[in-house]
Amino acid sequence: MSFINPLLMIGLLAAGIPLILHLWSRRQAKLVDFSHVQFLMSLRRKRIKRLRLKQILILIMRMLIVALIAMALARPILTSKWALAAGGDPNSSVVIVLDNSYSMGYETFEGTKFDIAKEKALNILSKLKSGDKASLILMSDAPDVIFKQLTSNIQQVMSTVEQSELSHKSTRVWSSMREAYSILNKSNHPYKRVYLISDLVENAWKEWINPEVESGSIDKIVVRVGEEGKNHRIESISMSNIPVGMGISTNISAEIAGIDKSQEVTAELFIDNEKKSQTVVTGDTVSFNHVFDSPGSHIGRIELTPDRLPLDDTRYFAVNVLGQIRALCAGDYQFYVNLALNPITSLNPEADFLILPLEVDVDELDSLSLEEYDILILTDIPAVPDTTIQDVENFVLNGGNLLVFLGNRTSPNWYNSKFKLMPGAVGELQRAENKPFHLSEWDRSHTIFRLFTGADEILESIEFYSVFDIEPEPDAKVLAHFNNDIPAVMETETGWGKVILFNTSPDTMVSNIALRPEFLPLIQQTVFSLVSGVEDLNFQQDGRNILISDTYREQIRENMDSTPKIIDPEDKIFTPVISDVEKGKTIQYGPVSESGIHRIEFKSSGGLHHYYFAANIDTSGESEIKLIRDREISDKLGSNTSFIDVDQEYAEMNIRSDRSEGRSDLSSRLLLAALILMLLEIPLANRRKLT
Repeated sequence: MSFINPLLMIGLLAAGIPLILHLWSRRQAKLVDFSHVQFLMSLRRKRIKRLRLKQILILIMRMLIVALIAMALARPILTSKWALAAGGDPNSSVVIVLDNSYSMGYETFEGTKFDIAKEKALNILSKLKSGDKASLILMSDAPDVIFKQLTSNIQQVMSTVEQSELSHKSTRVWSSMREAYSILNKSNHPYKRVYLISDLVENAWKEWINPEVESGSIDKIVVRVGEEGKNHRIESISMSNIPVGMGISTNISAEIAGIDKSQEVTAELFIDNEKKSQTVVTGDTVSFNHVFDSPGSHIGRIELTPDRLPLDDTRYFAVNVLGQIRALCAGDYQFYVNLALNPITSLNPEADFLILPLEVDVDELDSLSLEEYDILILTDIPAVPDTTIQDVENFVLNGGNLLVFLGNRTSPNWYNSKFKLMPGAVGELQRAENKPFHLSEWDRSHTIFRLFTGADEILESIEFYSVFDIEPEPDAKVLAHFNNDIPAVMETETGWGKVILFNTSPDTMVSNIALRPEFLPLIQQTVFSLVSGVEDLNFQQDGRNILISDTYREQIRENMDSTPKIIDPEDKIFTPVISDVEKGKTIQYGPVSESGIHRIEFKSSGGLHHYYFAANIDTSGESEIKLIRDREISDKLGSNTSFIDVDQEYAEMNIRSDRSEGRSDLSSRLLLAALILMLLEIPLANRRKLT
């Protein structure tokens, strides 16, 4: 026997109160001998014995009444196999934890695992009786608690199960179980149970954290849906050119896992919803070459031959393609810079090149409209005319980009006093006396240096004969250092534009960088980084390509004449959160729950602007249909854990059978017994007393 409210058993101490009162009220009679009444003593003794017997009986009944009431308040539960004979049939509280993560979309001969799981959840709920209560939690990476409190409207819970849908999220079991325990611990029912209905993929049990709430008195029934199975998927997409430029061949590759070598699997590339290429998967990667013929936002996807879990057979991407970049170069040694930006411009100036450089003298800047250019490059200039300084600053503030080279003709005093766009204060010139300076460290994740990954010796071999001491501004990023710890490359943001400073010059008396073959990709990547705003070489983390459950953020320069809207892959419309920032407004939407291409639309200056971003399923672990062992689950869930297969009859009948096997609430019977004793005690205690 166990008690639901064991602390109330302290009320049994109150059963001694009638005894204390009885002993307290007893009177000690004074004996006086009278010879003439001796003959009455024998008759009195018989009547006194009967009276004492009656008083003891009343005392016992009163003590039993108090004890029975105290035990009834403690809610005793009889747990033997003979409990049904006591007539007990307690109410139950049940929480259904239904796994709706994307691995439950795995197709079987009986339907998807999720369809089978829903059917079993309905069978369990249908066996509940009047007075029972239930709740439903949809389990994915975060618990979706549909009924935050137990409800006796079982039909409503069943209707919600029928309407529930498969999500595109992964699974995390411990947080859903914690919510289930929390709900059940608020119930007064003696019978509490969690039904965990899941495919029990191993990945869902990693990073286990024991729930903080007590679960020892709660029965945990684990219903396994489906078996292990083979599943191929696309794990990531990468591009050879980041940023991507119009008219340049770009290699688009995908990492593939889980391929069954006995079956032929094809991969197809779609750009802007048009099929562009197809290939047979022969290894762990597939690659396609594509040339984007127009600038702006483009969308795409790679599809594998569908298998039994089709959700992870397609992966989406969104990319912003650069149009022609117009670069304005001024200063000394600009010939080397222009040659690196476009080696064949002079041979065919009418061609539609990605980068189109134009050489000018510093004095000509005042007569040009800088807004017609994407980037301004200043190479080893001593100063800019005062009439041009404000134009250059406005150019950068409004979204233009600036690249500065420092050389022997640089005037530190002018840069520090006049040119507010610099990412650091220029100090004294340091000359290499015995041996040249070299690059010793750089940000390998930055677009400028991405092409040199795994080839450190190339950058380390560049020689620098003189460099300036530079004290970086607080908001500046140092992208590379010389071996004397002086900053070599720096970056800062000003308004909508960016400034990159090279602490060197194409002058061969300053360094040999302009004579090295790596100068061309280094300068081109610098221009791409400035114009595109892409700093990280990881295509999947560039802001336009995110994972399910991430939050999408987009900074908008344009003035929005209408409230922006998000159109998801199902053509459902949502309103994002808009916040004011220093540089315009930020659109925030998430966490994203649907995989595919999402579109942002708003009106600006009478036109319709749109952006795209792609959300993909997180395939890290969830897509591998490898199941956790029962013993590992028992170790995590603790006591009162049992397992059943989804096709076992026990899954449908266990609520009734467990009640018949011995869980009887005796509180009502104890109260009834106390009431009967009270009804017997009242007339017995009030019968006419002996005189």
